[in-house]
Amino acid sequence: MKECCICGRKSVDEEFCEYHQAAHINLKSVFEIWVNANRGVTWEEYIRQVYELEETGQWVKEIIENIMSQNGP
Repeated sequence: MKECCICGRKSVDEEFCEYHQAAHINLKSVFEIWVNANRGVTWEEYIRQVYELEETGQWVKEIIENIMSQNGP
């Protein structure tokens, strides 16, 4: 059984549990909308901005932390 690389729950794919996978899909799906609304913001700028939002949920923040740890500061 594979485990989520973030929380250790049973993974539904190669990396994430159902909760972190849903958060990752949502984060990626909103990126194009964000780019259009914010005139070409980069992926890195986008995830930093989303991370700073008070409304951003814990699972999305954990996905962003995971992405940032893989890509470096």
